[in-house]
Amino acid sequence: MGGLLAFAGLMSPEPTTVSELPIPTIEEIIYSEEFLTTQGHQQQLDCLPKRITPSLLMRLLGEYDLSRVKAVQWGVNNEEEALKAFTKVDRETVQETGIWLDSMGILGASPDGIVDDETVLEAKLPLHRTQLNN
Repeated sequence: MGGLLAFAGLMSPEPTTVSELPIPTIEEIIYSEEFLTTQGHQQQLDCLPKRITPSLLMRLLGEYDLSRVKAVQWGVNNEEEALKAFTKVDRETVQETGIWLDSMGILGASPDGIVDDETVLEAKLPLHRTQLNN
């Protein structure tokens, strides 16, 4: 069981319930006046296409369909079990979370859960990519 703790999928589905996040969404950050005026309105607008490509924006907004990726499928099917195993062994509560962004919205992370104020949980797939072909 100990090996299962760090092995859930690469990505997890976001909660289906609508709840207000403690941070702004990527859309709110990208289109905010503060984002556009950081280095001067026109200069920032001139740089925007170079910094946030349509492909990057699609990735950030989750518009690519990754449901057929075997590692993603494994995570969808096994992540909950991995988080339960972590909770049972470590006797810690894991809270669900969404994406966390830096103040400019360029860097972000989406851990599988939050344990406390200083600890996040990211479960990983226990197989090498070559083993997924079987």
